[in-house]
Amino acid sequence: MSGIRVSHLKLQYSGTDSLAVNIGDLTVEPGEFMAVMGESGSGKTSLLRLIAGLESPDEGDIYIGGEWMNGTPVGRRPVQMIFQSLALWPHLKVMDERGYSNLSFPLKIRRWTREQIVDRVRGVSDRVGLKEELYSRKPNELSGGERQRVALARAMVTESKVFLMDEPLSSLDPISRPKMRTEIRRLHDELHATT
Repeated sequence: MSGIRVSHLKLQYSGTDSLAVNIGDLTVEPGEFMAVMGESGSGKTSLLRLIAGLESPDEGDIYIGGEWMNGTPVGRRPVQMIFQSLALWPHLKVMDERGYSNLSFPLKIRRWTREQIVDRVRGVSDRVGLKEELYSRKPNELSGGERQRVALARAMVTESKVFLMDEPLSSLDPISRPKMRTEIRRLHDELHATT
């Protein structure tokens, strides 16, 4: 399992006077579920982007699973991120075993075979409650909860040990949020991934 540790981490966006991120030390133990709270603009998303490798720190160090990650490219970090916007590809179906799709794309670029992709996607879809009848749809043809399940499934298909979730419930209506919150916790308990 992989934990996360950041040390003396600082990030300042150009053109601003204040630091977006200024953390002395933060440790998330392997398998731990941690929520970072704060008001809008307090640096929560920037912190996640630093850990994922989407931003480079001005100062400080990032460790995942005990390995120093500064300078490690995004695709080589053992991390999957679920963005607030969900970042689904709008022109791709949920799943298409013959071509690129939201769920097959991460596996196709890793050169998995068609059979491996189908097996993996079916297993993950079952875990998150994503029905096969939705595979032929594009994101704009799905409800907020269905899109959320696709985003979760896409993050899970690569068997990452660290999941970063940027306000994963914000696109859901108030009635759906408690159910999805319970499902995210259930998946965390099942996968034992650092979240």
